[in-house]
Amino acid sequence: VLTVGDGLSYASLTSTALKFDTAGKDLAVRYRLSSTLATRALELEISNDRSFKDGYRWQFADRSDHVGAGYSYDGEWVQIFLSFADAAVIGRPRRRGLTAARLRIQDNGRPVTVHWQEISLVDEPRQLFPHGVATICLDDIYQTQYTYARPVLDAHGFPATVAVIREAIGLDHSMSLEQLRSLQDDLGWEIGCHSDSLAVHRATDLGVPLSVLDSDLRPELAYLGKNGFRNDKFLAYPSGLWDPGVLRVASQHRLPGRLDMSRTQGAFPPSDPYKLRACGIISSAPGGRSASEVKGYIDAAAENLSWLILIFHKIVRGSPVQRTECALSDFEEIIAHLAGSGLRVRTIGQVMRLARSV
Repeated sequence: VLTVGDGLSYASLTSTALKFDTAGKDLAVRYRLSSTLATRALELEISNDRSFKDGYRWQFADRSDHVGAGYSYDGEWVQIFLSFADAAVIGRPRRRGLTAARLRIQDNGRPVTVHWQEISLVDEPRQLFPHGVATICLDDIYQTQYTYARPVLDAHGFPATVAVIREAIGLDHSMSLEQLRSLQDDLGWEIGCHSDSLAVHRATDLGVPLSVLDSDLRPELAYLGKNGFRNDKFLAYPSGLWDPGVLRVASQHRLPGRLDMSRTQGAFPPSDPYKLRACGIISSAPGGRSASEVKGYIDAAAENLSWLILIFHKIVRGSPVQRTECALSDFEEIIAHLAGSGLRVRTIGQVMRLARSV
């Protein structure tokens, strides 16, 4: 399907002679884009009628500033699982007795080609996670994650997943090796990879050659193993940036990879273990996601059995100045809401072990 390049019109692929049910299911869409940056909207609509008056609509275009900051990549086949947590409700639809489906694309003023391969159904994880599952990620080993976040999580018995910059261990304002060990050994937290060097973290995985990325990742894995951290590891891509080469490096090391984008919630099992979707920039600073927004994500995940990954960086007392800062009061509010939601809280490694078994 090719758009006309006017930034207004939709190019559609529609079928109104279907018969399917989505009770207990998520939707899966497989597609390929010629340009992610030129794509303003990608939509899936399903309906109980031919005119699409009663149905559900998903918008899953990345709408990112540059290639590699979202879920899609130019010229690459992608499969994405879509939870009803992200569906806009149109009219009075029912998840049973659906008869129509429509895929639509809109460009931002430049023509885009999309190849649609299939729409399919994926079982919700009702037996394993009857109210969905959440993962709490703490990136960059800020000391306040230990002093402020740890007691809040421990009060609810929640484990967290820590993305480590190895070179920052023991620096001012960062956690020590002993603290990281205590989080794993005493509280069952997961310790994984972000980068070995501060330079690679600043440059991001897209800012260095693949050989440098691989030579950065290997010593961090060796360091974590040497210091008693368990074999369950993951890679949080710095700034959430990736390309196909970065994914290959992660897969060669058998490391699930975590993004930093939240246009849509993740599903269980994930559609791509090397592109785990997550909700980052949780902060009351300008441009951040507020506690109220995050609580809405939690409610939607619990209702629709999603896998919701929440990313926090520096926890601060008082008002945040940067988007990487989350006020302790907001963190407490979010975690308390999570505790009452019914979502099970698990680390990335715990969820991925279950995903590999289904």
